[in-house]
Amino acid sequence: MQAQAHAHGHRGSRAGTFSIIFHHIPPASLLLQENKDAAKAEMEELTAKKEKEKWRYDKKTTAHDILMQKTKDNEEREEKKKAFLMAQRREMSETDYARLVDVVINNNRGESIDASNIADAINQFDAFGIGRGSSDSPKPTMTFKDYSLAKIEELKVQKPGLKLAQYRDQAWNLWQRDPLNPKNQK
Repeated sequence: MQAQAHAHGHRGSRAGTFSIIFHHIPPASLLLQENKDAAKAEMEELTAKKEKEKWRYDKKTTAHDILMQKTKDNEEREEKKKAFLMAQRREMSETDYARLVDVVINNNRGESIDASNIADAINQFDAFGIGRGSSDSPKPTMTFKDYSLAKIEELKVQKPGLKLAQYRDQAWNLWQRDPLNPKNQK
């Protein structure tokens, strides 16, 4: 660690008062990791260059290998040329366009609540339809007549051949236990 000493000479104080300021030096492990990463990247770059130019220096290279390398280089050159021309014409590939268009916009600003006190917050909750609890918000109620009309049609499909009185009895028994019944909502 590096340290610097500064002498403070104040009138009426002892001469020779020193304070030490330590400068932050990253731990050796971080420096070592950075050096390893840099060396690894350099090795990968060198091996990539060797692979690309291997056919030129290898004594056992055949005419077929040379031809394959030339076609590969030509294809790469054509792809770069095509990309350059698309950039000049301000065109993009289908995948790039799809990537731009298929972005999910997460904009929840319209639904946020910004209040400086409790009364404002409660008013905004009411405006968004968020109730204060079971005592303030009305519960959905249904009459037996509405329920029985829907349930009898359903029972006719499930159990065909019964009399209307039997369907009404079964609908009444189901109504007694159903959560839509106002008596069961308390």
